[in-house]
Amino acid sequence: MRKLSVAHMQGCSCVIVLGITLMTVAVEAENAIPTDCKPQLLVLIVSDVRQEAKRDVIRQSWQAWTKKFEEKFGRDVSATVKYYFVVGRLKKSIPASCTAEAREHNDTVMTETNDYDYEVYTSKVLFGLKWALEHCQFDIVLKVTDLDFVNFHQLVERWLPRVKSNRDLYTGFLVNSAIPSRDEDSAWFISAEHYPKDVYPAYTDRAYALSRSMAERVEQSMTGDIEKVYYDDVAIAIALEKQKVIPSSDDAFTRGVKGLGKCSASVLLDVGPQEMDAHSKAMLQSADGKIC
Repeated sequence: MRKLSVAHMQGCSCVIVLGITLMTVAVEAENAIPTDCKPQLLVLIVSDVRQEAKRDVIRQSWQAWTKKFEEKFGRDVSATVKYYFVVGRLKKSIPASCTAEAREHNDTVMTETNDYDYEVYTSKVLFGLKWALEHCQFDIVLKVTDLDFVNFHQLVERWLPRVKSNRDLYTGFLVNSAIPSRDEDSAWFISAEHYPKDVYPAYTDRAYALSRSMAERVEQSMTGDIEKVYYDDVAIAIALEKQKVIPSSDDAFTRGVKGLGKCSASVLLDVGPQEMDAHSKAMLQSADGKIC
């Protein structure tokens, strides 16, 4: 991928990549690029810029968990885990001012990718990863979406100790032998031009965890052709396949509210706002963080 350079505009710090802009919005420009982002685990939550309500649900549940955890166990977890939302824009132009939401929370990485255009979704995620590599000294990065529920209790207390020493970590909910859809009416359509093979490599569905060294290998392996594959989970797998890396399956990641391991899962994929709220309340009330 391409080198990021830093510029300043309208009181915000912007990271510009050949016309693509990454911006962490804050009240003061000097606070826009984090100076204390050194967590063991960095969570990047990819969100449509229009979904403020979903981001607020996540903030309320996850931030509430942090406070509750500290009260219950007397241990500060702020150095263990941090999170940022990665959002796009609705217009090509760079906004003249920062949004009130991002200014208030100081937790948003904004790209100039158009959230109306799903074909640039992989670019949006990749710039989030690039931003993280440049501005955070993390051990592991976890990419999720605003439709995924992260059980921070299970994640920090059970999952992270198990994987934190794995420098080659690339894991999630594994999908094998998936066939690209050539049906132009399908939401999952991909042309033979963008991906000519008949079967996708093994990939991790929606969410995935990467060690820092593995995230760096993604950056090194990514090409413009792969970036055109607009499913980021598949694109990551294609890039790492070039280095003979395949993902591992981890039962800490499970799909939907009917997943067999949902009670103690660290990441639940594809969860609606009501379920996310219910799971968050259960997590906060449970002594061991289980949600059922």
